[in-house]
Amino acid sequence: MKRNILRTAALLLVTALLLSSLSGCITTAILAGVAATNKVKEEFSSKETEAPEEETTAVAEDPEETDPESGEEETEEPKETQSAAEETETAAYDPEINENFLAFTERVFGELMSSDTLSTHYHVYDPEKYGIDTSEITFDELSASEEDLKEYEETILGYKKELEAFDYESLDWEGRLTYDAFMRYLEVEEEGFGLDLLYEPLGPNSGIQAMLPVELEQYVFYRESDIPVYIELLNQTPAYFESIMKFEQDKADAGLFMEDDILENTISQIEEFVNAKEDSFLITTFPERLEELSLSDSDREKYIEENEKAVLESVYPAYEYLLQELPKLKGRNEHQGGLCNYPGGEEFYAYLLKATVGSDKTPDEMIDMLDQAIDESMNTINYLLRNNPSLYSVFENSPYTTQDPNLCLRILQSKIEKDWPEIPEVDYAVKYVDASLREYLSPACYMVPPVDGDVRNSILINCDRGAEEEDIFITLAHEGYPGHLYQMNYFKDNATYMLRDAIGTGGFAEGYATYVENSAYDYVDGLSKDGAEILRANARISLYIYARVDLGIHWEGWDVDDVERYISDYFDGAEEAAQWMYDYMRADPGSYEMYAVGELEILDIENEARDADDFDLKEFHTKLLDCAEAPFEVIRQNILE
Repeated sequence: MKRNILRTAALLLVTALLLSSLSGCITTAILAGVAATNKVKEEFSSKETEAPEEETTAVAEDPEETDPESGEEETEEPKETQSAAEETETAAYDPEINENFLAFTERVFGELMSSDTLSTHYHVYDPEKYGIDTSEITFDELSASEEDLKEYEETILGYKKELEAFDYESLDWEGRLTYDAFMRYLEVEEEGFGLDLLYEPLGPNSGIQAMLPVELEQYVFYRESDIPVYIELLNQTPAYFESIMKFEQDKADAGLFMEDDILENTISQIEEFVNAKEDSFLITTFPERLEELSLSDSDREKYIEENEKAVLESVYPAYEYLLQELPKLKGRNEHQGGLCNYPGGEEFYAYLLKATVGSDKTPDEMIDMLDQAIDESMNTINYLLRNNPSLYSVFENSPYTTQDPNLCLRILQSKIEKDWPEIPEVDYAVKYVDASLREYLSPACYMVPPVDGDVRNSILINCDRGAEEEDIFITLAHEGYPGHLYQMNYFKDNATYMLRDAIGTGGFAEGYATYVENSAYDYVDGLSKDGAEILRANARISLYIYARVDLGIHWEGWDVDDVERYISDYFDGAEEAAQWMYDYMRADPGSYEMYAVGELEILDIENEARDADDFDLKEFHTKLLDCAEAPFEVIRQNILE
C-alpha cells in the first residue's frame, strides 16, 4: 500500500525544539529589553497594576520541599487516581465486538507499518505479530502517479467503510477513543486528496536528504538478522532518491518546485554531507553499534566491510545523483513566498496543520490563540518585573544546581511523584553522540523505541560529557521525565490499541513534551515561584512568536518586511532575525505549531478541567496520558465530557 505522501518523510527521532540553534541571533532570553518595547508600553499604559492571567500549567506548591535524595515531601497524600480505561463501560458493551475491533486495528497497524522497512523497524519489534511481511526491503518511495494516488485514496476510503461497520456504543472506553482517533485521521487524509504535489520532500532543514543519514545512523540492531537488512537498505538509497527526483520533476512540471534560494541552500546542505565522505559517521560509528550483539570477530569484520562498501558505493552516489539532477530544475518555480501564494496552497497548509498538529482549529483560530497567549505571557513577565525587579537575576545567574544528566533525571523522577501517575521502572541509558553527528542533532533527543518491544530506552546528549548546557534539566524534562520517555512507556504499559502509535500526531507528542518542559521550572530547587513563572513565560513567548510568524508567512502572505515589523516589538536585531525566520519557515512550513499550538491545546483543556470542584492535577495527567496519541478534540471530549 502506498501511504499518503506526507507520511513518507516521518521523522524517527522525537527531538526538543531548538530555538537556540535555529534562531541565529535570536535567543530565548528576550527579557533584556522587553520592558522598553512599544508593545509593552502600549499594554501597560492602562494596565500598570493588573495581575497576570492565572497559569494553567502544573505548579508545585513549594518547589523547594522535595529532597531529591530521599524523595520525601511534606504534603498531604494525593487522592487515588483512576485511569480512564478503568472506568465503568457502557451498558451496550459487547466483548465479541471489542475483540473483533482490536483485531481490525492490529491488522491496520501492520499494514501502515509495512509500507517501508524503516517504519517497520522503528515502530515494531515483532513484525510477525501484526502480520508484517519483512521479506521485501525497501524505502517508502514517493509517487504522484495517478495509479498510486488512486490506490491510496481507495485504501483510506476502504478503512473508513470498515470502521463505520463497528457498533461504536458496543466498544469499551479505549476502543471508542481509538475509533474516534482513527476516524479523524481518515477524514483528515481525505482533505489531503489531490494536494500531493504541494508537499516538498527535500529542503535544507528537515528534508528527507537531511534527515536520512541520522535515521540510518540511529538504526538499532536488536538482533544479528537486523544487520543485513540495514545494509540492504543502504543499497536501496539510489532507487529511493530516483523516486524523489521523479516526484520533484512532477512538481516542477506543475510550476510547484521549490524557490531558487531554497534550492541553493538544499544543494549546499547536500554538498556538506558529500564533502565529509572520507570521515562519514555512517562508517565511523558502525563498529560501536555492533557492540550490543555477540558476534564472532570474523562476522564483525565482515559486516564492517559490507557497511563501508554500501555507504561508499550506494549512499554517497545517491547524494551525488541529487547534486547532478537538482540544479536542472532551477527556475521551475512559478510562485514565491508562503504556501498561500500557491494554487491550492491554503487548502494544503490547513491540511498540513491538521495532520501534524492534531488540532481542528483553523489557521485563523490558531492565530487568535497564539496572539492571546503571547499577550498573556508578556503581561505576566512585566507584572512580575514591575513588582520585583530583582527577578532579572534569573536570566543572569543560572538557577540550576546540576548539569549531570543522570542526576537531573533522578531528581525529576522524584519531583513528579506528586502530580503524575507511577510507571514501572524504565531501563534507559544516557548516551553522548559522536562528534561527527553534532551538527545534525538537537542538544538532546529521545530515541522512540518499538511500541511492542521491551528494549532499552535511549536519550542522546549532543555535547561532550561534562559540557551540558546549564538548562539541561529543563531539556531532560522534555525528553525524559515526565516527557517523551515517560509518556511513551506509560502508553506501552497501559494502551491496548497500538494503532494510535501509527496515527498519532506530532502535535500531541511535542505539545505534551513542551507542556511538561514548562511545568518543570517548578521542580528547580531554590527557584522561587515567581522565578519559575517568569522563565516559563519567557520560553513560551519565544516559541509562540515563531509559530505565529509561520502562520503569518503561509496563511496571511507575510513577506520578510512583514516579519521584521512583527518581531521588532520583541527582538533586537530584527532585520537579520527576520530574514532567517522567513527563509527557514518558507522551506519548512508548520514546524513550530506542533510545539506551540500543541501545548496551548493541552493548557486549554486543563484550564477547562480546573473549573470542576473536584479537580485533581494527578488525575488530570492520568486521563491525559490515557488519551495519548489521539487528536486534541478527541482528548477534550474524553477528559471534559
